Amino acid sequence: MIPVELIGIISKPFALMIRLFANITAGHIIVLSLICLIFIFKSLLVAPVSILFVIFWFYKSAMLAATAVISHLKLNASQKYDWLTDAKKLPNFKKVHHLIIVPTYLEPIHILERGLNSLVNQDFPKNQISVVMAFEQREGKLVRDKAKVLTQKYKSKFANFLVTFHPDIPAEVKGKSSNEAYAGKIAKRVLVDEKKYDINFMTVSSKDADGVFSKKYLSALTYEFLTSKSPYLTFWQPVILYYTNIWRVPAPIRVMNSLGSVWQMALNSRTDRLINFSMYSLSLKLLDEVGYWDVDVIPEDFRIFFKSFFAKDGKSSRFSCQFLPMQPNQLPILNLWPIFTNRKKGGLGAFLMMPTLLKNG
Repeated sequence: MIPVELIGIISKPFALMIRLFANITAGHIIVLSLICLIFIFKSLLVAPVSILFVIFWFYKSAMLAATAVISHLKLNASQKYDWLTDAKKLPNFKKVHHLIIVPTYLEPIHILERGLNSLVNQDFPKNQISVVMAFEQREGKLVRDKAKVLTQKYKSKFANFLVTFHPDIPAEVKGKSSNEAYAGKIAKRVLVDEKKYDINFMTVSSKDADGVFSKKYLSALTYEFLTSKSPYLTFWQPVILYYTNIWRVPAPIRVMNSLGSVWQMALNSRTDRLINFSMYSLSLKLLDEVGYWDVDVIPEDFRIFFKSFFAKDGKSSRFSCQFLPMQPNQLPILNLWPIFTNRKKGGLGAFLMMPTLLKNG
């Protein structure tokens, strides 16, 4: 092993030099290619287009780099900050209750356990946390066994551990949105209507089955919720980072995930352009007033924002960025089809939103 380690130590600086050289020259090559179009077409008419295009992409790159660095600094600061101590000083701290909905379909139990363990490891009091495991009934007989195992393991860890089995309903589209709507309505009936939890102090967090929470997320969310001027019109968006299993995925997927993480991190510093994505939080009161997630679509994240936005006459448009990471899992195989399918669903969802946007716009 010693020769291998020595080779690694010697070769590492050269590998870094090559990578740095490639990063530097890539941009220059693109700029030079655009400028060369002037000489290729032998016309000055091309010059304004090429120059403006270069300036535009330079501006976009500079903005991405600047916002990514700002978000990175805020992310580090938020992870070190003691949110819980500040939240406990607020008058209604003990009234706050967090509801986490975890929609799942065919996820392995070890993936679900890893996500639930991130909730157990929260520094926030567990008696103020309720979890809903939202299973799909069509998953088959094994889903009952999976639910039983998780209930036995985690029931005593939280104030409430609920399990729902979303049936196939003819008028609904099978997917995350309809599943969460079904689970959310049951959770509200059990916790608010039956157990008399105060809906005015309850938040709902949509957590992907493979998502891992930062251990300070709920403490930070509590502080933000109690200090917000409009807690019933606000969405809270953490930083989505694709680093959970980054070293167990193929190199091409690793590059895509790294770029996606930088992009998502940069967006959190642009609240003027930010729309909730993947995993996020809002008040249960707002969710209940707007009628929960739609059941006729698959992607639910940006859909619930626009639904709330129009239901509240444009007032539900405030984002509070939680600079704490949430990390979903990535497929450890070189298979671009699931990634393409996921992006296709998101694109289709955005396309289907166009009539609503035009009607209400």
